[in-house]
Amino acid sequence: MTHEIVLAPAARRQIQTRHPWIYRDLIASGEAPAGALVRVVDSNRRPLGIAAWSPISRIALRFLSLDPKAEDPSSESLRENFRLAVRRRRPLEELTDAIRLVSSEADRLPGLIVDRYAQVVVVQALTPFAELLLPELLEWILELEGVEAVVARNDSSVRELEGLPREVRFLSGRRSGEVIVREGGLRLSVDPFEGQKTGLFLDQRANRLELRRLVEPGERVLDAFSYTGGFALQAALAGAEVVAVDDSARAVAQISKNAELNGLASVQARKDNAFKLLRAQLEAGEQYDVVVLDPPAFAKNRRDREGALRGYREINVRALRLLRPGGLLVTASCSYHVDEQSFEQMLRRAAADARRDPVLIGRGGQDLDHPVLLSLPESRYLKCLFLRVP
Repeated sequence: MTHEIVLAPAARRQIQTRHPWIYRDLIASGEAPAGALVRVVDSNRRPLGIAAWSPISRIALRFLSLDPKAEDPSSESLRENFRLAVRRRRPLEELTDAIRLVSSEADRLPGLIVDRYAQVVVVQALTPFAELLLPELLEWILELEGVEAVVARNDSSVRELEGLPREVRFLSGRRSGEVIVREGGLRLSVDPFEGQKTGLFLDQRANRLELRRLVEPGERVLDAFSYTGGFALQAALAGAEVVAVDDSARAVAQISKNAELNGLASVQARKDNAFKLLRAQLEAGEQYDVVVLDPPAFAKNRRDREGALRGYREINVRALRLLRPGGLLVTASCSYHVDEQSFEQMLRRAAADARRDPVLIGRGGQDLDHPVLLSLPESRYLKCLFLRVP
């Protein structure tokens, strides 16, 4: 490793907290090819560790190691990081075959996402380092039992910030259409080639299963922002009558397909705008035993935070008013820029607006395959609260 990056004195606080990202304005000097592994030193030229270099992104360095004595990572050591990540997910294998195998910095492979859907593996390389790693990564993936195809879903807008092209291409195998995966007693049809994210929102798995545990047979459930019906189908499996709503015709078709696949005739899939539907249901005097709110991220950046909180407040006020006494609200946010404390404060205001006094009966977050790196607060983004309304 011949390249060295020198940090400005202002980077000291960042290093002390062991945050794995160094922003461009904290770089004093040094250059390297995109994706290169570099030695990082402080302003006094004391070694700090090894990081991956991004010459264009606002995040210039992503640390693989903050050990000043760290050796240059070898292909075998990176391969071992991959193997360890896969091994840590094994407790999930009895429950599901749709698993995130690698989650970027939390698995010491910065910028790399690897999701497995049964026989298909989907890769996202979000940094130049991850992009350069793809040929070796493919070899490691093909060592896993039962893999028939590997696709790179490199169509995220994040790649543009790194100077990388947006594309979808096969690294191995060929397109085989939708894939059937299992999740806690359900069979789900997933499109890893064209669906949102890499095909399924895997991070909510534990919260979907918790909903199933809490739902009673015969209860009436509204699942707003349903996407492909993960929460809706688990509720139906528990014996509930479910209305699943999404404003994407494609998602609604997928909900219906998954309901049919599991013989769940109690799921009614509707194409509608969730904000408008919640208002219309209130005006019509409808009531539900359970309402699920799992919207897409309302805050993509810090500037969106206040507007996001207003949006969350609006839908939660309506959801609380739709609930019968004793009803359950499951409400989530995947916006990192809306922290849990702010989310709870918003819910207190929504409850006051709705003149309801909900009891917090449970908290959920990301499942085992979306680990949180303690020194990287950005890796803890999902909040899911379970509220019982007297």
